[in-house]
Amino acid sequence: MKSYLRSMREPRIDGFLPAGTLLRGTLEFSGTLWIDAEIHGAVRASAAAPSTLIIGPRAKVFGNIEAGQITIYGAVTGRICSLGALIFEHGARVVSEEIVHRGFTIHSGAHVEGTLAPPPQLQQSANSIQPRANVQPLRTEPPREPSTSVAADRQRRAPVFVAAER
Repeated sequence: MKSYLRSMREPRIDGFLPAGTLLRGTLEFSGTLWIDAEIHGAVRASAAAPSTLIIGPRAKVFGNIEAGQITIYGAVTGRICSLGALIFEHGARVVSEEIVHRGFTIHSGAHVEGTLAPPPQLQQSANSIQPRANVQPLRTEPPREPSTSVAADRQRRAPVFVAAER
């Protein structure tokens, strides 16, 4: 575990749940939380402050997780919602119906199953983008068969009106 601690971007860990711990129910936290425990229930970060959740290499989470930045080394079965960076490290095993993210990184050796989607506010802003110009779709005519005579070709064309001289 020391090698994982050295590779972390966040130097301070506010909470730690060690391996061998079993938690049933909803876990709410703030700051940075490292989990190496087995959890049956939701893991949610407080919306009041930035948060970081690290699912350690020995962790097993069976439930939904929501946090700012999420780094996964262990196993997660459930919906994932990350409003910051979402990182799947080597050895991660994730099975999820929906993975909501702003951006993600999947390292070699990670196994991820699920549907990736941007957060709802990003979906709404992407749908509200309007084109700057009134662009009409290109209209193409079906290819014409080669004509065998000039008269047949003239019949296929639209009529052309020419102003007569007086």
